[in-house]
Amino acid sequence: MDLQTFIFSRSKRIVYFRHITFWTIWVLFYTSQLFFARHNFTEQPVSNWLHFLSSFLHVLATSFIDMAYVYTIIYLLIPRFFFRGKFVAFFLSWLLLTILTAFCFRFQYQLMIMPLEEFFGFKRRTLAPLPNAIFSMAISIGFEGCMAAAIVLGKHWYKSNQNLLQAREENQSISLSLKHSEKLAGSQYVVRDIFRDLSVEINKMNCSGDQVDTVKTKAAYILEFLTSYFENTGNRTVSLNHELDGLKKYLAIKEQEHFQYDPQIVQTAAGNKIAGNILLPLTALPYKNESIINKDKKIRVNIRTRGDSVVYNLSWYKNNIRDNLEKAQYEFLQTMKKYLEFNYPKSHKLTVSVNDAAISILLNIKLKEGI
Repeated sequence: MDLQTFIFSRSKRIVYFRHITFWTIWVLFYTSQLFFARHNFTEQPVSNWLHFLSSFLHVLATSFIDMAYVYTIIYLLIPRFFFRGKFVAFFLSWLLLTILTAFCFRFQYQLMIMPLEEFFGFKRRTLAPLPNAIFSMAISIGFEGCMAAAIVLGKHWYKSNQNLLQAREENQSISLSLKHSEKLAGSQYVVRDIFRDLSVEINKMNCSGDQVDTVKTKAAYILEFLTSYFENTGNRTVSLNHELDGLKKYLAIKEQEHFQYDPQIVQTAAGNKIAGNILLPLTALPYKNESIINKDKKIRVNIRTRGDSVVYNLSWYKNNIRDNLEKAQYEFLQTMKKYLEFNYPKSHKLTVSVNDAAISILLNIKLKEGI
């Protein structure tokens, strides 16, 4: 049986063993203390074995009052008053119990302890005035009560703290899993979009060699892009320049599908890092509803840094004044908001605006205040 089991187990056998051990140590400690105190200060010393026996019987007799006092605090006052927030009632009850216990010790000393000391050969002592004795004993007994309460409250604090730590670990594990899932979800939109376009071209092509070569070239380019961009997909952060390079390659793929771009992407310092799969999935958002994109006008992508912040702006023109984001795009934005909240809880701002002519996304992230 380890120490933690001995202290915290609620098994009746271990509980009884724990209490017996505590009171055995208690009696032996105070017996030794009383033995040496009498040995140093008594004017009529007796033999050592009688001296020790009298000290043992003295402490053993008084320990029953100690037990009643301590167990009343532990099993009555603390659960009924302290744990229910009735602190005034708890303090007054404790004070009354302490004074009552001090009177019990006084009467026990007169009726039992003094005759016991005389029996073993000690000179009869002169009793202190009752008020002085009660005040002195109340302080001593109050210390015992504080020690008992500290043990109980310490055990409750430790158990509560362990439960809190376990809950935090489970919450952190769930958060990391959710982050990873949302990260993969963001990547999925990009991968699905690219391979969908490639499969459409393969289905449309005839058997002419030029078309086969074109598709092969594009497939090789896409595979090279996927390999380089997603090589660090398991990491929490990636180089911002790596993310921007992947974004440029993605735009080059989309330009082959006759989308026009006005990209303004500024490379940053080599040390800047960002949570992966934020900028690229946002850039792929318009193609989840390509029917509303006006291909006659350019899609604007503007990415720049300001100190430790990155500012991302994407806007595209609509075909019709009534065109709007579709359900899948709204769902993706909700997922992205959660992902940003996990990685940059108080250091990001994502806004989406829709007007009669265009749809735009603006994202500002303070990189050093997040993960």
